[in-house]
Amino acid sequence: MSFFEKGLDVSYLSQLVPCNIMLSEDYYAVYTLAELLSRTEGPLYTSIRGQGYAYGAGISIYKWHSQLCFNAREVSSPKESTFSFNYFNEKQQKEVE
Repeated sequence: MSFFEKGLDVSYLSQLVPCNIMLSEDYYAVYTLAELLSRTEGPLYTSIRGQGYAYGAGISIYKWHSQLCFNAREVSSPKESTFSFNYFNEKQQKEVE
């Protein structure tokens, strides 16, 4: 018996990184940035949804676990979604410098 259906391409992707900001003075800045990037038609959402890699994407802060999480919903291409997120991140870092 196979658990995989041919043609089924819906999945969810989460990528967690350590982010200990619970007691940091930067908490609200990081939280606000995560919310702005995650908005519908925001830059992160558009770079992933606009390319057809997933139906939604966003960044969440799990402050009690000291983690920052990239989430993609209903992903048709997990590899491309991750590459798109990494490319977006690198592009934003270059703009800040």
